[in-house]
Parts: sequence; structure tokens; C-alpha cells
Amino acid sequence: MEDIKQSIGLLSDEELVNQYLYHKDEYTVEAFEFLGQEVEERKLQAQIKKTEEQKNEVIQLNEDDFIKLDHTFKKIDLDLALAILRDEKILFFIDNSVSTIILPTENEVDQQYTVHVLKKMHEKAREIIDEYFEEIEGRYFLKKRSAFEQLKSFSFNQLHISEVDAAEYIEVDFLPQEKRFLIEQGTHIIENADAIETESGRVIFYFDNIESVLTHLSQDTDNSFMKSELLAILEVLQISLEMQNLPDLMEDAIETLLNLFLQ
Repeated sequence: MEDIKQSIGLLSDEELVNQYLYHKDEYTVEAFEFLGQEVEERKLQAQIKKTEEQKNEVIQLNEDDFIKLDHTFKKIDLDLALAILRDEKILFFIDNSVSTIILPTENEVDQQYTVHVLKKMHEKAREIIDEYFEEIEGRYFLKKRSAFEQLKSFSFNQLHISEVDAAEYIEVDFLPQEKRFLIEQGTHIIENADAIETESGRVIFYFDNIESVLTHLSQDTDNSFMKSELLAILEVLQISLEMQNLPDLMEDAIETLLNLFLQ
């Protein structure tokens, strides 16, 4: 915790206010108390109040303030596109006015949606969308990415899972070499958790599950895992990917786990 306190002290005033207002869920109770103490010591309460007022200010906009993106989305790709725009705090609205004439009664899966973004954010929105999607015959399609690339961008912060869902059991067969790698990396993360969180600026969301997962992985007879355990394994893999290149032998396991949570 001392390392986290020191890293908070290195934040600029702007970064400190941003962390305090928008990233509370990423901190433990004790770590967030350190943030609050730092805010008080720097006398930033007035700045935080002003920022909160601006955040809550109602902005009057109309359709003319927006411009549509170049191409359309189908429902399966639309949800990811909107999540990306929300993460980047880009204002938008959608409509499904673009429908095929041949199939006027098309179902939701086949409908095409147009996304309109705030004009002053248009260039930024296009750059971000082009990073994840490609245009084919006037429609955006998600670019094919490797399991490693998908893992790198997987957001535990944006994943909403109930306690009931987290306790659900799913059978996943890990190969012996996959288990050895996970046990090795999980042990390293447990032993160096504070340093990893400080250096990476991230919170280890499923840290409390890692130790039980390692015990589980060492038992060759049981291939049934709770979803919370599988998420802990995914996080171990993501942290390992940030620290080093993962071996190719883990690609199939990563793809299997991602498919469970990206449906």
C-alpha cells in the first residue's frame, strides 16, 4: 500500500482529480482514502466541485450538432462500437433508418444502424472506429484480431456480472502445459501484486480469486470452474501479456475463455 500511496503522490493535479472523480471503482477502500487525503492536502476540493458541476451540466443539443459516421453497422458489431465510443466519452445517437428494401420485415440481427457523433468529436470517433473496424461494401465489420490482441483490450472494469452468474460452474479443459504456465504466472502475481498495480496503474480485479484458482489448477481431476475463477485466470493472462509476450501455447485457452465472456 505504501507503493500505491507514493504513486498517488506523483499524480499531477489534473490526473488526481480525474482519478478521484471517474475511477473510484478501480481502487480498494484504503487506496481511495489515500486519494482523498491527497486531494485535501493539495486543497483541490474546489476544483473537484467545479468539475462535478460541469459534468452534471445539461447540454442542449439537436440533430444538427451531429454528423453520421461513414458506414453502417449490424447489431452484432454495433454494441462493441457503442462501448468503444462510450469509453472515449464521445457523444452519439443511433438510428436504424438504413434498412434493405428487399426485406422490409428483416429482424433485428439483419438491420443496419447508423451512428451519429458530435461534430467536434467526429475525427476522433473515425480514428477510433477505424482502429477496430474495416469497411466492406458500405458497412463496418469488426477486424479479425488474434486472441492476444482481444485479451489486451478486454476490459474487466466494463464487465458486469452478478454474484449468481459469477458462481456458475463451467467445464474448461486446460492442458498440462497451460496449467503449469498459469500456476507459475499466478504465483508471481500474488507475490508482486503491489508492485504490479503501481507500475501498471491498474487494479487487479480478481486478486482474491487467484490463490484458490492456483489450488484448483493443481488438481488434475476437476475441470469445473466458477466464472469468477475463469475471470481470474483471464486477468492473470492479461497481466502476463502486459509484462511479456505470452507463449503461443496459451492462444487456444485465451480464445476459449474470451468466447465465454464476449458473447
